[in-house]
Amino acid sequence: MTGQVAILNFDRVYERQSFYRKITYEWVDFSDLTGTKGYCDAGVLGIIRRRLGQRKGRGITFVGSGSYHYVTYLLLQEIDVPFTLVLFDRHLDMMPAPDGLLSCGSWALRALQDLPNLRFMLVMGIGPEQLDGIPSHLRDKLLVVSQQETEREPPAADRVVAAIPTRRVYISIDKDVLRRQDAVTDWEQGSMPLQQLLSWLKAIGEGKEIWGVDVCGEYPVGWADAFMPQSRLAAARNNEANAKILALVQSLVNKRAYLTAG
Repeated sequence: MTGQVAILNFDRVYERQSFYRKITYEWVDFSDLTGTKGYCDAGVLGIIRRRLGQRKGRGITFVGSGSYHYVTYLLLQEIDVPFTLVLFDRHLDMMPAPDGLLSCGSWALRALQDLPNLRFMLVMGIGPEQLDGIPSHLRDKLLVVSQQETEREPPAADRVVAAIPTRRVYISIDKDVLRRQDAVTDWEQGSMPLQQLLSWLKAIGEGKEIWGVDVCGEYPVGWADAFMPQSRLAAARNNEANAKILALVQSLVNKRAYLTAG
């Protein structure tokens, strides 16, 4: 993984944030496309894939609101080595989608079923009601640490990291896993503190090789939202969370590069 940063512009949410403005980043625009929110058909998905393919580097990708989390599926398709997906999410994202569509709620199921290099999936922070959504034929490819478990007594990070069977991991973060004091989304949210998320990222990054990272869970922007206190608060909290996630990921990448060079 490189330290390069891509900002995906589906919904203009990042125009109201500043966490990326003092670093080198790549702006990838999708704002001209229709039929992208929540669900996406094969034709539009192909356009998104082609534009993503024009990125200069593969590092950390900021996707937008959780309605575009299905883009992770396209990012995972780019990986040509065996890897484990580490998903931080309040929701399992393994619901069946209508024929011909990929959705923000189905992409993880499709990835596990379709991508041969995806060998295992570690899911962190899902709600207890989501546990029944795991298909029985995929249970041996998943390890779940539920929201309820993280609230009671989080398992030791080294034990969880040791359960990851591959050397390389890809990390996908939906900020709806976080408590509202640390991030604001338009979905039902979990209760994980941002500092706990950062601690998990650090443990995983030090124990495994991070192949890529993406982050979603922004608060959507409407035409009048810039004037609404809730929208301004959401943008400020999400901006701060994104800045801390980005800084940690870049430090992990730089540390690994230094150790490898040495």
